[in-house]
Amino acid sequence: MIISCNKKITNQNYNESLLYFQNKNKKLVSHFPIKKNLLSKYSVSVDTSAYFNTESLNITITNAKEEIERIKKENKYNLYKITDPCIVAVNDFIKEDNFPFIDDDPQNNNYHTTYSENCRNKNYKIIPNFWGAIYGKDSKIKNNLSSNFKYIILDSNTETIYSDKIRQDISYMPAFINHGYSKGVAFNEDENIIIYWVVLW
Repeated sequence: MIISCNKKITNQNYNESLLYFQNKNKKLVSHFPIKKNLLSKYSVSVDTSAYFNTESLNITITNAKEEIERIKKENKYNLYKITDPCIVAVNDFIKEDNFPFIDDDPQNNNYHTTYSENCRNKNYKIIPNFWGAIYGKDSKIKNNLSSNFKYIILDSNTETIYSDKIRQDISYMPAFINHGYSKGVAFNEDENIIIYWVVLW
């Protein structure tokens, strides 16, 4: 299922989504805020259907200036921009405009995630494709978020797979990062938006 919610209907969905990923491994969503700490506006996007062989959970919070400042102080040496050659966006070929028309049939080999050969030491950092984002969207950027966003990768592993819905014989990612998970935070100081994410591929 893929759900996008606003605050009026999201409380139950958010808790259920957290539990879904906690049941795979608690550390996957250990960085997500608890409900009582959510700020004035937020939206939840969850994919548990393994579309294009991924599962993900994002929560977007607006009016999040104080939260952004806290996150920056805690992770000031661990910031990335989308222009970093080591950043890879999961399944970056998916855009909101083409989503209804592309087929995730395993026999379809037309879709491949792009990456740069200029990554120093080949230490690639994986972030989600936020094609379904409500706030801060820019479809011209490879992960569909404004270039004003910065990224904190809190944990990433390209070997462990926590979901039995993800087929190990299929991947739309580069061969050296066929499968894995990543969790972290994206934030935009210009618009005071923060996004907590976890993605499995």
